[in-house]
Amino acid sequence: MKQEAPPSKIRKNFREGWFTQAHSGEYRRRALWENLPKKMMYQTFKTIIDYLEESGKIAADIEKKICWIHNPDLVRKYALREDLRVR
Repeated sequence: MKQEAPPSKIRKNFREGWFTQAHSGEYRRRALWENLPKKMMYQTFKTIIDYLEESGKIAADIEKKICWIHNPDLVRKYALREDLRVR
């Protein structure tokens, strides 16, 4: 089941993972939440993390640390290639 984007209020608080990008690979889920510069409810945080994971922007490594994996430049590069089009 594909998740919908979080409500704009939640996106505004989290800014599409800017904190996750800055601290990629440093924290597990709970530690990341505890170290956010601005406090938010854990359920809200979990919704955001689930959305970012579902949309392919973050992943957890073998130690369950959250890592930022989204690369917009690479996405653009492959999106422009004609040989990769669905026919």
